[in-house]
Amino acid sequence: MANKRSCSNFVNSIVFNGAKVTNPGLLPSGIRNYFFEHYKNVPWRRPRISGLGLSRLSSEQRDALEGAFSYEEVWATVCGCDGNKVPGPDGLNLNFIKANWEMAFVKNRQIFDSLVIAEEIIHKWKNNREGGVLLKLDFEKAYDKVDHLFLDGMMEDIGFGDRWRNWIRWCISSSSLSVLVNGSPTSPFGVERGLRQGDHLSPFLFNIVVEDDTILFLKPKKDYILNVRRILRCFELASGLSLNFHKSGVVRVGTKLSEVEDWVTLFRCKKATLPILYLGLPLGGNASTKIFWKSLLLRIERRLSQWKRKFLSKGGRLIMIKSVISSLPVFFMSVYRISAGVAKSIEKWQRSFF
Repeated sequence: MANKRSCSNFVNSIVFNGAKVTNPGLLPSGIRNYFFEHYKNVPWRRPRISGLGLSRLSSEQRDALEGAFSYEEVWATVCGCDGNKVPGPDGLNLNFIKANWEMAFVKNRQIFDSLVIAEEIIHKWKNNREGGVLLKLDFEKAYDKVDHLFLDGMMEDIGFGDRWRNWIRWCISSSSLSVLVNGSPTSPFGVERGLRQGDHLSPFLFNIVVEDDTILFLKPKKDYILNVRRILRCFELASGLSLNFHKSGVVRVGTKLSEVEDWVTLFRCKKATLPILYLGLPLGGNASTKIFWKSLLLRIERRLSQWKRKFLSKGGRLIMIKSVISSLPVFFMSVYRISAGVAKSIEKWQRSFF
Protein backbone atom coordinates (compact mmCIF):
# COMPACT_ATOMS: atom_id res chain seq x y z
CA MET A 1 0.00 0.00 0.00
CA ALA A 2 2.85 2.38 0.89
CA ASN A 3 4.67 1.63 -2.38
CA LYS A 4 1.48 2.20 -4.36
CA ARG A 5 0.95 5.58 -2.67
CA SER A 6 4.57 6.57 -3.31
CA CYS A 7 4.26 5.73 -7.00
CA SER A 8 1.06 7.75 -7.37
CA ASN A 9 2.68 10.80 -5.68
CA PHE A 10 5.89 10.61 -7.74
CA VAL A 11 6.41 13.53 -10.16
CA ASN A 12 7.85 12.44 -13.52
CA SER A 13 7.49 15.67 -15.46
CA ILE A 14 6.12 19.22 -15.25
CA VAL A 15 5.19 21.96 -17.72
CA PHE A 16 6.87 25.24 -16.80
CA ASN A 17 6.59 28.38 -18.95
CA GLY A 18 5.09 26.30 -21.76
CA ALA A 19 7.98 23.79 -21.86
CA LYS A 20 7.85 20.22 -20.59
CA VAL A 21 10.59 19.35 -18.10
CA THR A 22 11.44 15.65 -17.65
CA ASN A 23 15.04 15.84 -16.40
CA PRO A 24 14.99 14.60 -12.76
CA GLY A 25 17.72 17.07 -11.87
CA LEU A 26 15.66 20.03 -13.11
CA LEU A 27 12.30 19.03 -11.60
CA PRO A 28 12.94 20.38 -8.07
CA SER A 29 14.13 23.77 -9.32
CA GLY A 30 11.21 24.03 -11.75
CA ILE A 31 8.65 23.27 -9.04
CA ARG A 32 10.40 25.61 -6.61
CA ASN A 33 10.37 28.42 -9.17
CA TYR A 34 6.62 27.95 -9.71
CA PHE A 35 5.81 28.37 -6.01
CA PHE A 36 8.35 31.17 -5.67
CA GLU A 37 6.51 33.13 -8.39
CA HIS A 38 3.15 32.16 -6.88
CA TYR A 39 3.99 33.74 -3.52
CA LYS A 40 5.83 36.70 -5.02
CA ASN A 41 4.12 40.06 -4.71
CA VAL A 42 3.17 42.20 -7.71
CA PRO A 43 5.88 44.64 -8.87
CA TRP A 44 3.55 47.64 -8.57
CA ARG A 45 1.92 49.30 -5.57
CA ARG A 46 -1.73 48.43 -5.08
CA PRO A 47 -4.32 51.20 -4.59
CA ARG A 48 -5.45 51.91 -1.04
CA ILE A 49 -9.11 51.60 -0.10
CA SER A 50 -10.17 54.23 2.42
CA GLY A 51 -13.25 56.11 3.59
CA LEU A 52 -15.32 52.95 4.16
CA GLY A 53 -16.57 54.00 7.58
CA LEU A 54 -15.42 50.80 9.26
CA SER A 55 -16.14 50.19 12.92
CA ARG A 56 -12.98 51.04 14.85
CA LEU A 57 -11.53 49.53 17.97
CA SER A 58 -11.83 51.58 21.12
CA SER A 59 -8.72 52.67 23.01
CA GLU A 60 -9.52 50.08 25.70
CA GLN A 61 -9.74 47.28 23.13
CA ARG A 62 -6.49 48.40 21.49
CA ASP A 63 -4.68 48.46 24.82
CA ALA A 64 -6.06 45.05 25.73
CA LEU A 65 -4.63 43.53 22.56
CA GLU A 66 -1.16 44.87 23.31
CA GLY A 67 -1.27 44.16 27.04
CA ALA A 68 -0.37 41.07 29.03
CA PHE A 69 -2.31 37.86 28.34
CA SER A 70 -5.20 37.22 30.71
CA TYR A 71 -6.21 33.96 32.31
CA GLU A 72 -9.32 33.72 30.12
CA GLU A 73 -7.30 34.20 26.91
CA VAL A 74 -4.88 31.42 27.83
CA TRP A 75 -7.72 29.07 28.73
CA ALA A 76 -9.57 29.80 25.48
CA THR A 77 -6.38 28.96 23.55
CA VAL A 78 -6.00 25.68 25.43
CA CYS A 79 -9.63 24.73 24.71
CA GLY A 80 -9.13 25.40 21.01
CA CYS A 81 -6.28 22.90 20.73
CA ASP A 82 -6.60 19.18 20.00
CA GLY A 83 -6.10 17.38 23.29
CA ASN A 84 -4.92 14.11 21.73
CA LYS A 85 -1.72 15.47 20.24
CA VAL A 86 1.73 14.29 21.34
CA PRO A 87 2.39 15.30 24.98
CA GLY A 88 5.07 17.75 25.97
CA PRO A 89 8.31 17.09 27.88
CA ASP A 90 6.32 16.62 31.09
CA GLY A 91 4.38 13.73 29.52
CA LEU A 92 1.00 15.48 29.84
CA ASN A 93 -1.19 16.24 26.83
CA LEU A 94 -3.80 18.97 26.60
CA ASN A 95 -6.65 16.64 27.58
CA PHE A 96 -5.09 16.38 31.04
CA ILE A 97 -4.80 20.17 31.27
CA LYS A 98 -8.40 20.67 30.16
CA ALA A 99 -9.72 18.09 32.66
CA ASN A 100 -7.90 19.70 35.60
CA TRP A 101 -8.47 23.37 34.91
CA GLU A 102 -11.34 25.67 35.79
CA MET A 103 -13.96 25.79 33.02
CA ALA A 104 -14.74 28.93 31.02
CA PHE A 105 -16.81 29.89 27.99
CA VAL A 106 -17.24 32.67 25.49
CA LYS A 107 -20.70 34.20 25.72
CA ASN A 108 -22.86 35.98 23.14
CA ARG A 109 -21.61 33.84 20.25
CA GLN A 110 -23.93 32.24 17.68
CA ILE A 111 -22.21 30.41 14.83
CA PHE A 112 -25.38 30.19 12.70
CA ASP A 113 -26.47 33.84 12.87
CA SER A 114 -25.47 34.52 9.25
CA LEU A 115 -27.29 31.44 7.99
CA VAL A 116 -30.52 32.37 9.79
CA ILE A 117 -30.41 35.92 8.39
CA ALA A 118 -29.79 34.59 4.86
CA GLU A 119 -32.76 32.23 5.18
CA GLU A 120 -34.99 35.10 6.28
CA ILE A 121 -34.00 37.23 3.27
CA ILE A 122 -34.65 34.39 0.82
CA HIS A 123 -38.01 33.66 2.46
CA LYS A 124 -38.99 37.34 2.12
CA TRP A 125 -37.94 37.40 -1.54
CA LYS A 126 -39.98 34.34 -2.33
CA ASN A 127 -43.09 35.96 -0.88
CA ASN A 128 -42.89 39.31 -2.68
CA ARG A 129 -43.15 40.15 -6.36
CA GLU A 130 -39.80 41.84 -6.87
CA GLY A 131 -37.55 38.96 -5.79
CA GLY A 132 -33.80 39.32 -5.85
CA VAL A 133 -30.43 38.00 -6.95
CA LEU A 134 -28.09 36.02 -4.76
CA LEU A 135 -24.40 36.15 -5.71
CA LYS A 136 -22.21 33.52 -4.04
CA LEU A 137 -18.54 34.47 -4.25
CA ASP A 138 -15.56 32.17 -4.23
CA PHE A 139 -12.09 33.71 -4.29
CA GLU A 140 -9.33 31.98 -6.23
CA LYS A 141 -6.60 30.58 -3.94
CA ALA A 142 -7.71 33.17 -1.42
CA TYR A 143 -5.22 32.52 1.38
CA ASP A 144 -2.26 32.50 -1.02
CA LYS A 145 -3.05 35.88 -2.59
CA VAL A 146 -3.71 38.18 0.38
CA ASP A 147 -1.59 41.31 0.00
CA HIS A 148 0.30 42.06 3.23
CA LEU A 149 0.16 45.84 2.79
CA PHE A 150 -3.61 45.71 2.24
CA LEU A 151 -4.04 43.64 5.42
CA ASP A 152 -1.92 46.10 7.37
CA GLY A 153 -3.93 49.02 5.99
CA MET A 154 -7.19 47.36 6.99
CA MET A 155 -5.91 46.80 10.53
CA GLU A 156 -4.87 50.46 10.68
CA ASP A 157 -8.32 51.60 9.51
CA ILE A 158 -10.04 49.38 12.09
CA GLY A 159 -7.90 50.91 14.85
CA PHE A 160 -5.24 48.33 15.71
CA GLY A 161 -2.21 49.84 17.42
CA ASP A 162 1.28 50.10 15.97
CA ARG A 163 2.69 47.50 18.35
CA TRP A 164 0.07 44.92 17.40
CA ARG A 165 0.50 45.60 13.68
CA ASN A 166 4.26 45.17 14.00
CA TRP A 167 3.69 41.78 15.61
CA ILE A 168 1.39 40.70 12.78
CA ARG A 169 3.74 42.00 10.08
CA TRP A 170 6.58 40.01 11.60
CA CYS A 171 4.45 36.83 11.83
CA ILE A 172 3.32 36.85 8.20
CA SER A 173 6.49 38.18 6.54
CA SER A 174 9.17 36.18 8.36
CA SER A 175 7.96 32.76 7.13
CA SER A 176 9.67 30.71 4.45
CA LEU A 177 8.61 27.70 2.39
CA SER A 178 10.27 24.58 1.06
CA VAL A 179 8.59 22.23 -1.43
CA LEU A 180 8.90 18.47 -0.98
CA VAL A 181 9.60 16.97 -4.43
CA ASN A 182 9.71 13.17 -4.63
CA GLY A 183 10.74 12.94 -0.99
CA SER A 184 13.46 15.62 -1.09
CA PRO A 185 12.92 19.25 0.06
CA THR A 186 13.96 22.15 -2.14
CA SER A 187 15.90 25.13 -0.84
CA PRO A 188 13.65 27.48 1.18
CA PHE A 189 12.38 30.80 -0.15
CA GLY A 190 10.66 33.78 1.42
CA VAL A 191 6.94 34.54 1.16
CA GLU A 192 5.94 38.03 0.01
CA ARG A 193 2.17 37.58 0.09
CA GLY A 194 -0.48 35.21 1.38
CA LEU A 195 -1.37 33.63 4.73
CA ARG A 196 -0.30 30.21 5.94
CA GLN A 197 -3.13 27.68 5.90
CA GLY A 198 -3.28 25.66 9.10
CA ASP A 199 -2.01 28.54 11.20
CA HIS A 200 -4.54 29.35 13.94
CA LEU A 201 -3.99 33.07 13.38
CA SER A 202 -4.64 33.02 9.62
CA PRO A 203 -8.49 32.67 9.68
CA PHE A 204 -8.80 35.76 11.88
CA LEU A 205 -6.47 37.78 9.66
CA PHE A 206 -8.26 36.59 6.54
CA ASN A 207 -11.63 37.69 7.95
CA ILE A 208 -10.23 41.21 8.29
CA VAL A 209 -9.67 41.17 4.52
CA VAL A 210 -12.87 39.37 3.48
CA GLU A 211 -15.36 36.84 4.83
CA ASP A 212 -14.56 33.16 4.22
CA ASP A 213 -17.99 32.33 2.81
CA THR A 214 -19.39 35.44 1.12
CA ILE A 215 -22.91 35.90 -0.25
CA LEU A 216 -24.27 39.15 -1.71
CA PHE A 217 -28.00 39.90 -1.85
CA LEU A 218 -28.88 42.29 -4.70
CA LYS A 219 -31.97 43.85 -6.16
CA PRO A 220 -32.74 42.54 -9.67
CA LYS A 221 -31.58 45.68 -11.43
CA LYS A 222 -28.79 45.98 -13.96
CA ASP A 223 -27.26 49.06 -12.32
CA TYR A 224 -26.84 47.18 -9.06
CA ILE A 225 -25.17 44.25 -10.82
CA LEU A 226 -22.77 46.51 -12.75
CA ASN A 227 -21.80 48.44 -9.63
CA VAL A 228 -21.07 45.22 -7.72
CA ARG A 229 -18.84 44.01 -10.54
CA ARG A 230 -16.92 47.30 -10.49
CA ILE A 231 -16.54 47.15 -6.71
CA LEU A 232 -15.24 43.59 -6.88
CA ARG A 233 -12.71 44.62 -9.52
CA CYS A 234 -11.50 47.49 -7.33
CA PHE A 235 -11.28 45.10 -4.39
CA GLU A 236 -9.18 42.72 -6.49
CA LEU A 237 -6.72 45.46 -7.42
CA ALA A 238 -6.36 46.56 -3.80
CA SER A 239 -6.29 43.20 -1.97
CA GLY A 240 -4.96 40.79 -4.60
CA LEU A 241 -8.01 38.52 -4.26
CA SER A 242 -9.64 37.59 -7.56
CA LEU A 243 -12.89 35.72 -8.08
CA ASN A 244 -12.94 32.07 -9.06
CA PHE A 245 -15.64 32.31 -11.73
CA HIS A 246 -15.94 28.53 -12.06
CA LYS A 247 -17.03 28.20 -8.42
CA SER A 248 -18.93 31.48 -8.01
CA GLY A 249 -22.59 31.45 -8.93
CA VAL A 250 -25.67 33.62 -9.59
CA VAL A 251 -28.94 32.44 -8.07
CA ARG A 252 -32.32 33.91 -8.96
CA VAL A 253 -34.98 34.16 -6.28
CA GLY A 254 -38.39 35.11 -7.69
CA THR A 255 -36.97 36.87 -10.77
CA LYS A 256 -37.24 36.16 -14.50
CA LEU A 257 -34.95 33.51 -15.98
CA SER A 258 -33.97 35.72 -18.93
CA GLU A 259 -32.59 38.37 -16.57
CA VAL A 260 -30.45 35.83 -14.77
CA GLU A 261 -28.91 34.69 -18.06
CA ASP A 262 -27.75 38.28 -18.68
CA TRP A 263 -26.22 38.51 -15.19
CA VAL A 264 -24.44 35.18 -15.61
CA THR A 265 -22.88 36.50 -18.82
CA LEU A 266 -21.96 39.76 -17.09
CA PHE A 267 -20.18 38.04 -14.20
CA ARG A 268 -18.83 35.19 -16.35
CA CYS A 269 -19.79 32.69 -13.66
CA LYS A 270 -22.16 29.74 -13.53
CA LYS A 271 -25.92 29.78 -12.98
CA ALA A 272 -26.89 28.09 -9.72
CA THR A 273 -30.20 27.14 -8.13
CA LEU A 274 -31.43 26.84 -4.58
CA PRO A 275 -30.48 25.22 -2.32
CA ILE A 276 -26.80 26.17 -2.33
CA LEU A 277 -24.15 25.24 0.20
CA TYR A 278 -23.43 28.01 2.70
CA LEU A 279 -21.42 27.56 5.90
CA GLY A 280 -21.57 23.82 5.31
CA LEU A 281 -25.38 23.71 5.19
CA PRO A 282 -27.94 23.87 2.34
CA LEU A 283 -29.38 27.38 2.05
CA GLY A 284 -32.79 28.16 0.59
CA GLY A 285 -34.19 24.64 0.47
CA ASN A 286 -37.28 23.00 1.94
CA ALA A 287 -36.26 21.24 5.14
CA SER A 288 -39.48 19.20 5.18
CA THR A 289 -38.41 17.22 2.08
CA LYS A 290 -36.03 14.28 2.13
CA ILE A 291 -33.96 15.65 -0.78
CA PHE A 292 -32.96 18.56 1.47
CA TRP A 293 -31.23 16.12 3.84
CA LYS A 294 -29.58 14.12 1.06
CA SER A 295 -26.08 15.50 1.69
CA LEU A 296 -26.33 14.64 5.39
CA LEU A 297 -27.60 11.12 4.68
CA LEU A 298 -24.80 10.49 2.19
CA ARG A 299 -22.16 11.61 4.68
CA ILE A 300 -23.58 9.37 7.41
CA GLU A 301 -23.84 6.45 4.99
CA ARG A 302 -20.17 6.85 4.02
CA ARG A 303 -19.09 7.02 7.64
CA LEU A 304 -21.14 3.96 8.62
CA SER A 305 -20.29 1.83 5.58
CA GLN A 306 -20.36 -1.93 6.06
CA TRP A 307 -16.71 -2.52 5.14
CA LYS A 308 -15.67 -0.45 8.19
CA ARG A 309 -17.90 -2.60 10.39
CA LYS A 310 -15.87 -5.71 9.57
CA PHE A 311 -12.68 -4.22 10.99
CA LEU A 312 -14.15 -2.85 14.23
CA SER A 313 -15.00 -4.56 17.49
CA LYS A 314 -18.41 -4.14 19.06
CA GLY A 315 -17.04 -1.39 21.29
CA GLY A 316 -15.40 0.29 18.30
CA ARG A 317 -18.65 0.21 16.34
CA LEU A 318 -20.48 1.77 19.29
CA ILE A 319 -17.94 4.60 19.49
CA MET A 320 -18.16 5.15 15.73
CA ILE A 321 -21.97 5.37 15.88
CA LYS A 322 -21.91 7.82 18.77
CA SER A 323 -19.29 10.04 17.16
CA VAL A 324 -21.09 10.17 13.79
CA ILE A 325 -24.66 10.37 15.03
CA SER A 326 -23.86 12.98 17.66
CA SER A 327 -21.93 15.35 15.38
CA LEU A 328 -23.25 15.43 11.82
CA PRO A 329 -27.03 15.58 12.48
CA VAL A 330 -26.61 18.05 15.36
CA PHE A 331 -24.82 20.44 13.00
CA PHE A 332 -27.86 20.43 10.68
CA MET A 333 -30.46 20.41 13.46
CA SER A 334 -28.96 23.55 14.98
CA VAL A 335 -30.85 25.44 12.27
CA TYR A 336 -33.39 23.07 10.68
CA ARG A 337 -35.97 20.70 12.17
CA ILE A 338 -35.35 17.13 11.07
CA SER A 339 -38.27 15.17 9.62
CA ALA A 340 -39.43 11.82 10.99
CA GLY A 341 -38.50 10.00 7.78
CA VAL A 342 -34.92 11.26 7.87
CA ALA A 343 -34.60 10.34 11.54
CA LYS A 344 -35.79 6.80 10.78
CA SER A 345 -33.24 6.47 7.98
CA ILE A 346 -30.44 7.44 10.35
CA GLU A 347 -31.67 4.96 12.97
CA LYS A 348 -31.80 2.24 10.31
CA TRP A 349 -28.13 2.75 9.37
CA GLN A 350 -27.26 2.85 13.04
CA ARG A 351 -28.89 -0.52 13.73
CA SER A 352 -27.41 -2.07 10.59
CA PHE A 353 -23.88 -0.91 11.44
CA PHE A 354 -24.04 -2.17 15.03
